[in-house]
Amino acid sequence: MADIITYPENGITYDADDASGYLATRLSGVYSAEEDFSVTAQGGLSVQVSAGQAWVRPARFKGRSIIMEQPTTVVLTEADPVRSRIDRVVLRYDAAAKKTRLQVLEGVPNSAGPAAPAITRTELIYDLCLAEIKRPAGSTAVTAADIYDTRADETVCGVMRDGVQGIPTGTLVQQWKAVIESMRGGSFYTRAEVDALLKSLKSVDPFPVGSIYQSTASTSPAALFGGTWQEIAQNRVLMGAGSGHAAGTTVEAGLPNITGSFVADVKKGEHKVSGAFTAGSAIATTGEYNNFSDVYKFSLDASKSNAIYGRSATVQPAAYYVHIWRRVA
Repeated sequence: MADIITYPENGITYDADDASGYLATRLSGVYSAEEDFSVTAQGGLSVQVSAGQAWVRPARFKGRSIIMEQPTTVVLTEADPVRSRIDRVVLRYDAAAKKTRLQVLEGVPNSAGPAAPAITRTELIYDLCLAEIKRPAGSTAVTAADIYDTRADETVCGVMRDGVQGIPTGTLVQQWKAVIESMRGGSFYTRAEVDALLKSLKSVDPFPVGSIYQSTASTSPAALFGGTWQEIAQNRVLMGAGSGHAAGTTVEAGLPNITGSFVADVKKGEHKVSGAFTAGSAIATTGEYNNFSDVYKFSLDASKSNAIYGRSATVQPAAYYVHIWRRVA
């Protein structure tokens, strides 16, 4: 008849296999994905694994409790100079050695798209993958962005739970991982691409030599955009260049060219005007019989003169004053 183990009972001597059977009721994984065995960058090629507790279940009736009371630093090897790879930091249980240790599984460099190395899960060797670490070609340090936390992924680690109770996280992790990878591949730029883009933007000058800059502030645009600027057009208006005036030239202010004539025929008593002059009716008469004279009202209409501001015949158009600068170097 099979020996049925009942654990624990007073007065019974138990061995490690009996305790292992009890621990087998808990599924493999870290105790908590928040604080147990987290992997963080420590500068250079070093990463730190925090203290924690975990379980491994290498066989149906065998389980092991794993405790690391102090954080541990792990140093990775240098990256390949021309090809990228992915490394894994694992918690490895070794049945033959009767111990568990932290180990780095180094990936195979591949410029076409590296893959993470396989983990081992047998009754003799059982891995819990804590993190995947991307190793870009030629990189000399591990950054936080290079570390992908895999502790919640039940296919390689998972969070410990008793039997079938709890919420499986494997499916959710795989779905989110697929979303993240698709975003990385289609919607985001690499660091090298962003650096190249920023470098190209620096070479684009928003105000090349000859540009005009206007502002109500008196601050020279050299403080904002660099270059050498000269303030111009004080008390002037800007006008578009054309065949009559080249860009960069100036013209002095002037009055309209008022033209017209006034003719008086004393014998006939007639008064004639033309051009900008207009005549009104007599406003006063003096003298008697054949000795008299009339006083007429005359006016000057400048709108009939030659324009000096485009089509405007006014001397001063409506204006809003600003500082005007021209880049000269």
